[in-house]
Amino acid sequence: MRMVCPKCGYPQYCGCDSCKGFLPEGIKLYKWDESGELISCGNCGYTMSQDEWLNESEKQYKEKKE
Repeated sequence: MRMVCPKCGYPQYCGCDSCKGFLPEGIKLYKWDESGELISCGNCGYTMSQDEWLNESEKQYKEKKE
């Protein structure tokens, strides 16, 4: 299951070295801000703290399991 942006529904992908080889071509990666505290959707720019994204991920996971 891939987490999606709660605003636009775009799947969220990181660009870490471990994931780079598995990313679909042309995918938009989520972005960290300069402080390292905020993450923005690569598609619409919706921004939340890393803790809020983690909570959203848990929420989406639980909804899919039901």
